[in-house]
Amino acid sequence: MDFEVRAAEIDEAAIEAASPRERAIRTAEAKARAVGRTPAEADGRPIVAADTIVVLGERVLGKPADRAEAIAMLEALSGRAHEVITGLAILTPARPIWLDAERTLVTFHALGRGAIEDYVAGGGADDKAGAYGLQEVSGRFIAAVAGDLSNVIGLPLALLRRGLDECLGMEIGAESGLRAVVRRAFPVLESLPEALMRGIPD
Repeated sequence: MDFEVRAAEIDEAAIEAASPRERAIRTAEAKARAVGRTPAEADGRPIVAADTIVVLGERVLGKPADRAEAIAMLEALSGRAHEVITGLAILTPARPIWLDAERTLVTFHALGRGAIEDYVAGGGADDKAGAYGLQEVSGRFIAAVAGDLSNVIGLPLALLRRGLDECLGMEIGAESGLRAVVRRAFPVLESLPEALMRGIPD
């Protein structure tokens, strides 16, 4: 199936929600509806939208406003566990919008200030919720993952597979398994311990 990537012009700050999970779902829904009147909808192709947030205790860590804030976020995450929540929305012409969310618990190693500053200076924290991308920091920062590792990368493939199957009878990654799909997409993950890769269902 051919696909296109479109930016959704929405005001995320205006979205009201009672919990981080609900916020991620509502934001994904708003994104899907914002691009809903496109040729993709007219010819029956699904519209898939996602929104990922990082939750540390009671704090929701969005994208850092600048590199100083990115350093502060990574220092707060250092040596601690946090949740990564991705809301997923699938919009098709034939049925009501499909909504769900995936949660993964991520634990960081204790990080030195120098390692944090080097990562931020290289631009790795830019435009990323929580100021990091797992596909870039891999085992240098990540001590443990409980749940779907692909969710931390930004798109929970097991949940997406279930959603597409429920909406369209379409499966992704069915032939080789999701773990193989993620390994091909992000070769850097080979540096992760195999115990972490087991967080991706096959």
